[in-house]
Amino acid sequence: MRIILLCLALLLGYGAFAQDEVQPGKLQFHFSVGQYPASLIVPSFSAIHPGVNTGVTMTWNKNQKHQLIQTGNLGFFDHRNLQKALQLFTEIGYKLKLDNGLAITPLALGGGYVMSISDINSLNWNAVTNQYEVDNFPVRHNWLISIGPSVGFETPWTIIKDKKTTFFLDYRLQIQGVFVQETVPVIAYAPLRVGFSFGL
Repeated sequence: MRIILLCLALLLGYGAFAQDEVQPGKLQFHFSVGQYPASLIVPSFSAIHPGVNTGVTMTWNKNQKHQLIQTGNLGFFDHRNLQKALQLFTEIGYKLKLDNGLAITPLALGGGYVMSISDINSLNWNAVTNQYEVDNFPVRHNWLISIGPSVGFETPWTIIKDKKTTFFLDYRLQIQGVFVQETVPVIAYAPLRVGFSFGL
């Protein structure tokens, strides 16, 4: 029974994506700035933790209205007195494009890599001298899970000839781990980003 329901869902999905063709593999550049608070679900503005995110979005199917998209992202944020983090990750999601220019991605899901540079003094044990030494470049290599919605609006303005500019707002819940071995396995961020995109 589960297999039959799965097949029906796939057929319905195929029917939704099979109309109003656009060029598959269409690429869009995106850039955003945002607030990256260490918060679970609810974004906070009690302290400013700035960040940027840039990358490319690819449309995998040919449908003009119902689109399967994947993004490649390179991001950076600064959480003062905790860490500076470089993110490299991908997300996949469904985008609904309406005739009035509104575009809604109800859920994007992805993950990737985080290079975390600690803003906290870190010590390493030196077995030769039998004492702790300050780590001058305390880098941790972490994994990342990212999930959340986006909303955008396509304008008639162009940055590159015949390529319309879309302004968007992203909300994400991002889980980073392993943040501190044995004491803080994961840390959650709730970035809120505003940005623009255009076709390539």
